[in-house]
Amino acid sequence: MKISIILAFIIIPFITSCGGGGSSANNPGITPPVRDLTNLKIIAPPSGGMYVGQYEWASGDINTFEQAIGKKAALWSRQWPMDNFDEITGQPVFPVAEANQAWNNGQVVLANGFDINVGPGNPFAGFTIDKLLNGDFNAQLDALAEQLRAFGKPVIFMAGREPNGILSEYFGGFGADGDKSFSWAVQNQAGFAEFDPSVFPNPELYTDLADPTVCDGVERLAAAQRYYHHYLVDVKGLKFLTFEGMGWATTTVDEILTQAIDNGASTHEQTLIQSCYDYRNFYPGNDYVDWVSLNFYTVDFFKDAWPQFNLPFDILISTQTYLDRLSTIMQKVREVAPGKPVLFTELGFPDGTNTDSARAAERVTTSMNAFLSDFPEINAFAFWSSIPIPETFDPTSPLYWPFDSLLRPNTQQGDAMKAIIDGNPSKFHSCAYLSDGKIMPNCTP
Repeated sequence: MKISIILAFIIIPFITSCGGGGSSANNPGITPPVRDLTNLKIIAPPSGGMYVGQYEWASGDINTFEQAIGKKAALWSRQWPMDNFDEITGQPVFPVAEANQAWNNGQVVLANGFDINVGPGNPFAGFTIDKLLNGDFNAQLDALAEQLRAFGKPVIFMAGREPNGILSEYFGGFGADGDKSFSWAVQNQAGFAEFDPSVFPNPELYTDLADPTVCDGVERLAAAQRYYHHYLVDVKGLKFLTFEGMGWATTTVDEILTQAIDNGASTHEQTLIQSCYDYRNFYPGNDYVDWVSLNFYTVDFFKDAWPQFNLPFDILISTQTYLDRLSTIMQKVREVAPGKPVLFTELGFPDGTNTDSARAAERVTTSMNAFLSDFPEINAFAFWSSIPIPETFDPTSPLYWPFDSLLRPNTQQGDAMKAIIDGNPSKFHSCAYLSDGKIMPNCTP
């Protein structure tokens, strides 16, 4: 018998008898603590860097993206396209079965309440933020809360999407009842003093949101974020909700103001623009936001693709111009939300609908390097792709968006993103960390 085997027979009983690795009636084994997922949120990667993400607008988008970059997506899910809003009934829904399947695959999902679109495009006719604040939709939110409670695990909650972009005709609503548009406010020399949140339940939530010098539309947006947080977390007890900040588009006040002046904007319209498009007026406060969220795209406007604008030539905008705009927005973010992680709720570097483009590849390389070097608080992103509905490619539709942001294998933009990740492997993460400092279950980094 070998000496090593003899020693093993001697040492193992000795260790066991001393309690070194065994257990007995006098020395029971220590049971590791169970993670209470109902009390955990999603945090930024402790070592820095970014969570990798992609939308599944068309079947296979996430798989295509993962193949292109050679890495699993942490955000979002193949099971649910993350536009979790019932277009038929107008009711906010959370698909528990699909969310559980995504969780078991190690992926984070999104939840949201009523679409905060005050305009005619809202499937829930007559929705206003004022009605939300008044509690008119609490019954529907109660049903949503029970679905979320049945899920019972960390999820990112979105109260709205791009209020200063696709929703900028209304922001959060103008007028005494919050059902009027930005254009109405311009035409009626209004938009600053009609919002009175003191009339709603829990007025203490909004004491600083009745400033007669601040755009009513963004004050209502801030109020909506606070209401959702208060109702779902404080009242319904859903402590696992991680609140993002509506995907503020990275357009600057100066950019919007210049366009308006070129179009003959009145002094009142200019003043309203300066207030409504200032991120600092929109931000609802640190208590109501876990992640600041922005939308960032680098796009050109091609004469042939935008016939409704009668462009005399293609308008090409440099990548650096977009990064300069981001820097301006980030200065405002750092002022009001220092230390908060930033999520690109939407990210895209398209060259129109060209899926294999040197211009798109340059935008990927330049932008991602800038994110890594200049904006360390950017800790997550989700790439857009292309929504497969006819309206997306119809120039007469308000949903017109002739851009394809999906990164595909063996394309110049896909290879550019893969090169960035391969060159910075510790900065791109496929598994989300929770607020106990550990990665989510069922996820392999």
